[in-house]
Order: sequence, then structure tokens, then C-alpha cells
Amino acid sequence: MSDQALRALERTWRRSGQPDDEARYLAEALRVGRLPRARLEVAAYLRHGPARAALGDAAPAGDHAPWAAWAAAVDDDAVARRPARFRPQRAPG
Repeated sequence: MSDQALRALERTWRRSGQPDDEARYLAEALRVGRLPRARLEVAAYLRHGPARAALGDAAPAGDHAPWAAWAAAVDDDAVARRPARFRPQRAPG
């Protein structure tokens, strides 16, 4: 699928706001390498319906969450870009 086709899926989803359209967009973004699998798994684990649908049977389930693997796949600079109120605070002293 071309980048134009992926953008068309995104536009369709944003216009409709429908979970099925978002799931199609997410699945295709994953397939073409525009969306890291770990990020989609985190969303699915947090019960985001379209992410779960995009992953299908591969969606994470149960109480175990592979947080270490997911954290390793996330952009290291994301923490630095967060507003200060959301950054971990050091204990005084």
C-alpha cells in the first residue's frame, strides 16, 4: 500500500470517527512499518478498542504486561519532551 493510500485511510478515520476505520488505519500503519508494534500493544493492553481490533488475536490479554519490552520500544526522548508536571520528581534530600 502506498503512503497516499495510508493517508487516505487516516483521513477516512478522522472524518468518520468510527473505531472500525481507526482499526483499519492502525493495522495498515503497523503493516507498513509506520507504527511500532510495541506502541500498538500498549494501547491494546490499555483496552483501546481499535488497537485491539488491529492486532486481532495477537492483542495482549490477561494480567501480565511486558512493560520492559514496551518501554524499550518507546522513543527515549519522549520523557524529556513531557511537560515538567508529568516528569518523575526526585525525592527531596
